[in-house]
Amino acid sequence: MTVYLSNRDGNGKTSEEGHYKFQTAVFSGNVLGATALQVKQNSPLGRSVLVSAGQYKIDTSSGYSYTGWNTADEVVAISTADPANPRITTIVVYVDKNASTSPSPPNNPGVTKFLAVNGTPGAIPSAPNSTVIQAAVGAGNPYVILANVTVPTAASQIVTANISDQRTQVTLASGLIGAASIQDGGVATAKLADLAVSTAKIADLAITTIKLGNNQVTAAKIEAQQAWQSPSLVNSWTNYGSGWATANYMKDSLGFVRLRGLIGNGAATTIFTLPVGYRPLANVMFVGLASGGLARIDVNPTGAVILSGYFSGGNNGYLSLSNIVFKAEQ
Repeated sequence: MTVYLSNRDGNGKTSEEGHYKFQTAVFSGNVLGATALQVKQNSPLGRSVLVSAGQYKIDTSSGYSYTGWNTADEVVAISTADPANPRITTIVVYVDKNASTSPSPPNNPGVTKFLAVNGTPGAIPSAPNSTVIQAAVGAGNPYVILANVTVPTAASQIVTANISDQRTQVTLASGLIGAASIQDGGVATAKLADLAVSTAKIADLAITTIKLGNNQVTAAKIEAQQAWQSPSLVNSWTNYGSGWATANYMKDSLGFVRLRGLIGNGAATTIFTLPVGYRPLANVMFVGLASGGLARIDVNPTGAVILSGYFSGGNNGYLSLSNIVFKAEQ
């Protein structure tokens, strides 16, 4: 057996693993803060995106991680759109382990890089898989996916509606809270500094008493997570099939309604109607991936889920309902 110690005398005897192994066990996730390395539309608009400044952590397959920071927005170019089909391009940040490092200037500027990795264009495009991304960033180079960008057919601009955030916020790793007993879904007494949970029961998702400093909340209750339900499609809309998820809706434990599924061949009007208890208080608008481009999808207070029209060359060959989420307020 060998017992190791990291960096006692600072003379170069500690490896990357010795420096970064502990932080990897303590923290999970990859970006520190809501806007860190956020992918957003460029200004002026064009075939590129911006990656916001911020701090990040990139895990390796060897049980340790790299940390770094970006001091200003970074422009990432996206290659020419396919003339016949949409595609999904994935934006990644990676460590180029073959790049030169030196003590001056410090902190290895230029070793961390951003890259746009293209998926294969198609009627129903998919994001590039891990094998494609690893080949693009280089064998052995660790990376983190920041966003997926839908590049519509023959598009010359990337807008916010094309960007799907894939970042994971840095949090404490699981299993690090002491003095907590979690048995049969009940937490008897847990204390984090001055944050105390005196009596909490998770079995039926009901919280009896929570004390935060001098503030006390009693009889709080979180709704039970619901199963997916199938709506009645109207106006010629049908489920796409071919292994794709059917149209479904559900309400999560925080009271948000979520839709999913791939449908097709219907008219630009109501797709289905949500029941009472699953409806927004006011009109809400979403952008969905459609055959050949994009579509606008509205949900109104009557529960109607409506295809309001297409843009960027979209048509009704297929329409994705995934990523539609809103608060159920009536």
